[in-house]
Amino acid sequence: MNYHAILGVSNNATKEEIVNAYRKLAMQHHPDRGGDQEMFKHVKAAFEALEKEGFRPYVAPRTAPPPRPQWSPGWTKPQNPGGTWRDRDDIGSIFEDLKAANRGAAPRQRDYTYAQPDGELVVHVSLREAFAGFNLNIQRQRNGGTFDLVPLNIPPGMPDGLRRRYRLADGSYQTVIVRINTGDFHLRGFASADNLFNVGLMVGDMELELDIDAIDLITGAWFKVRDFLGEELNVRVPAGFNPLQRLKVVNKGYAGWSEEYNNPTTTRRDLYIRLRPVFKKPADIDRQKILNLYNAVGGWNEDESAESTG
Repeated sequence: MNYHAILGVSNNATKEEIVNAYRKLAMQHHPDRGGDQEMFKHVKAAFEALEKEGFRPYVAPRTAPPPRPQWSPGWTKPQNPGGTWRDRDDIGSIFEDLKAANRGAAPRQRDYTYAQPDGELVVHVSLREAFAGFNLNIQRQRNGGTFDLVPLNIPPGMPDGLRRRYRLADGSYQTVIVRINTGDFHLRGFASADNLFNVGLMVGDMELELDIDAIDLITGAWFKVRDFLGEELNVRVPAGFNPLQRLKVVNKGYAGWSEEYNNPTTTRRDLYIRLRPVFKKPADIDRQKILNLYNAVGGWNEDESAESTG
């Protein structure tokens, strides 16, 4: 696991940079300061792991190259322009054709096979489609110019930016990259794993930014919001809420990700709501909110009123 990314530092960060980043995040997310306890645990665990390793730089683990696709004889040109096709006999087949031409015979029909891995197919889908899973039809071309449509099922909950290689029913392979159109939501996926905007979030966590009256941050309030599936949620803003923090709605995010099994889980991650305070002109402020603020501070006594008018 890349603990450097969790702390928001580069893979080659020094010990001092890591310590400073940890202290900053620990203060921000400490429960005693009103932070998120789960985030604090992730930050602390990442720092302890780096400390145990001696703060050495992060090196991405090497993965074994994927097996070469076993293409059946009879395929013609690949759909990927970068693919390479070659004759089974390579250079020897050219001399065979030249000998046949000298004898007045027709050159033999070559039998081509695909000699390099297939290309990548980028699929753009909505949040709902990716969450529920979807089907694709992969087009393959045979000898004689005919095309086959080979079905491919993409499982539910694939993260944004995931690159995965699938074996199709016809024995060929196809690499698919899922790109999710998130709309107003910010989704933590593989494509944005190093994005500082998502530091502290897990794959599948979502973030939503909303405007809120600044008075509501002082007095506290309830408001309604819809998740990406359309469910209406009642969310409470506690009195004195710090807009630099985020509200957490448990299990209302995207599908989680299992690092152990390298697959999506059936459990949804969390939805985080970042509130942007809106400051209105005095004439536009709701009078009831002014009254709520007045009551929240306990009103004014006569001495205070005299001092303010004197």
